[in-house]
Amino acid sequence: MMRKTPSQKRSKSTVDDISEAAIQLLNTTDDSKFTTNHVAERAGVSIGSLYRYFPDKGAILRHIVRREIKKMRTKALALITDSKASDPETLINEIVAHSTKNFGGRGVVVFQVRSMIEDDDVLVQEVRNAQIEVVESLHEKLVGIAGKRRGPMSKAALAATVDAFTTAVQTLARHNKDKSVDAETKKRLLTSLLAALSEDEPRSEH
Repeated sequence: MMRKTPSQKRSKSTVDDISEAAIQLLNTTDDSKFTTNHVAERAGVSIGSLYRYFPDKGAILRHIVRREIKKMRTKALALITDSKASDPETLINEIVAHSTKNFGGRGVVVFQVRSMIEDDDVLVQEVRNAQIEVVESLHEKLVGIAGKRRGPMSKAALAATVDAFTTAVQTLARHNKDKSVDAETKKRLLTSLLAALSEDEPRSEH
């Protein structure tokens, strides 16, 4: 947890600088650079100023993840609600394209954060809860577009769809800059997500 919540413009700016510095350092393949000293140096603040708000690097990580969860959830839900898409494929493309822009579209950060929080059950669940809310809203919107009557997704279908959503977003985000995901692979990812959203229950393998 943060030691102190910033209330003044200057202190908020300091916390923002620290947060951005942490994200920049995570946007590499060298997680050894993610230390309080490195973050303070990159942010241009003293280590004392950093410790005024964050007791350790774990607190910085939790802060930037929770900030990103809030931004992603708010923008994704608004996008789904306001979308004028008239077909499922367009809506799926819109929401996935938005979700790949987490952490400013820096895909490496997504994977760094994922590996660093995997043992933090609370953070993992917070991320999952946000994804569930987005997927449920997406499903409701798609049902409306299709003009069908259908109740909420079952727990099994919801879990499968969240997994499909996460896979699509993480894969496309990771390769967003180098464009190494070809059109056919992207199509398969989005088709899998659309299929998951269209199923009441995951299909069993025979």
